[in-house]
Amino acid sequence: MGTYNVHGGHNRIVPGAGHYLDEVTEDRRITAGVIALLQASGHTAYNCTDDVGKTVGANLANIVAKCNTHSADLDISIHQNAAKVDSGDGKTKGVEVFVYSTSSKAYAAAGRVCAKLAALGFTNRGVK
Repeated sequence: MGTYNVHGGHNRIVPGAGHYLDEVTEDRRITAGVIALLQASGHTAYNCTDDVGKTVGANLANIVAKCNTHSADLDISIHQNAAKVDSGDGKTKGVEVFVYSTSSKAYAAAGRVCAKLAALGFTNRGVK
């Protein structure tokens, strides 16, 4: 079984997207769901979400510090991006997964995440 760090991005002090959805609320729902699914499958999953950082830099530093306290196989950061206007060209919304390196173990998993979410109707913006 694997060990995972999972966190929702941003916080109420330094929120992310807010036009189409409330990113802080939604990414925490997704974070809780991902952790529950991992644990139900026998994995260890830690919630490394930060709710106290007062700047974007402090928020990220707090997340990194929490993640670094665990020896994890994978760090999963949950975000939703939103644009005020979407031309329908797939450039402003959809699913994308960022990895540290295309040669990392996470690269294949990232492709599967994109494909699964695209099957639900999201534009697949790919692994980056």
